[in-house]
Amino acid sequence: MNAPIGRRTKLRPGRFGRLETPTTTNNVALHLSDRKVREIVTVSGRGVRGHFPSYKGKLLKFESLIEEDALRVLNVASMVTSLVTQPCVLDIPTDLKPRRYTPDLQVAFCGQNYYIEIKPADFQKNRHVAIRLQHVIRHLKTSRSPFALITDTDLRPEGLQEELKDLVRLRPAPGRFDPTRDGILWDPHCIHTATPEILRRWYAAQQECDALLQRVMRRDPDSLFEPA
Repeated sequence: MNAPIGRRTKLRPGRFGRLETPTTTNNVALHLSDRKVREIVTVSGRGVRGHFPSYKGKLLKFESLIEEDALRVLNVASMVTSLVTQPCVLDIPTDLKPRRYTPDLQVAFCGQNYYIEIKPADFQKNRHVAIRLQHVIRHLKTSRSPFALITDTDLRPEGLQEELKDLVRLRPAPGRFDPTRDGILWDPHCIHTATPEILRRWYAAQQECDALLQRVMRRDPDSLFEPA
């Protein structure tokens, strides 16, 4: 249904270089705040907000075009198996008092759970945002919690988002979220037959999204900060 005979999209060891991830992760629950995650999709309010239908997560939400672009990449990538938007609130210790931080996403990538922050490439123009984010990065490194900072520049190589928009439009709609479905297939419900050309584009897009995520997951988030 989804692929030519003998072909199925799945993670192939050695397809890319080995991704270096922390060997252990401390119990992040020790730093969980008792504060509830705020509701980000509302009828009123400025900016772009909405829900992103997905085979990889339930009620995925975004509140900016950059976050929507990130969800396209993560939903197409074959190395991503599950997604949660605004998964929790963390207490981040600082020199003055703890600050609360809500990651944009929690992503299961190559068997490792990452917290993800999505920012415009010029985020340092807001000094308060930059300093706060540095505190978050420092704390998560100390607790050995995998974290990635992704910018709009990462997400928008020439032509990628246009191709992903078209593929997401053509792909069978997820409907009610079912965690037992294989979200990396073109049609996890195994009902609709795709043309060879559509499947060729789908596999090519998966490879490009996987390579993009490999780069940003390997990258030290501190490298995105200009020297003081």
